[in-house]
Amino acid sequence: MDPWAAMALGYQCPTSHKQKLSSHSSTSHSSCNIAVSEASEDSEDMSQRSKVISLYKQLIHLGKDYPKDPSSFQRKCHDAFTRNKDLSDPKEIEACISKGKYIVKELEAMYNLKKYRTLKRRYYDEKL
Repeated sequence: MDPWAAMALGYQCPTSHKQKLSSHSSTSHSSCNIAVSEASEDSEDMSQRSKVISLYKQLIHLGKDYPKDPSSFQRKCHDAFTRNKDLSDPKEIEACISKGKYIVKELEAMYNLKKYRTLKRRYYDEKL
């Protein structure tokens, strides 16, 4: 792989390529470090981006079984993600992701409880 392509993709420069790069001026070597750091920041953002997309898909999928009005839940979910689309601070984004994961767990617990109660009513006669 071309060393410049590797740097653009965020890979560390191998020692043989570092020697080739050191023969160039010092500014080109510092650009190697800049390219690597920028690429690692992009990969971190991409990681958060993929987490957000995955969370959104998971919530939309869980919203299909929402008891009251599935379309209302999906619309509210979409509005919440749209409202927070301009967040740029990684800590705020992580806080929103953790809140979304909490909502996913709550929905899953609610669905499991609903299924359990349905099965219990179906198979056990409770006389009060």
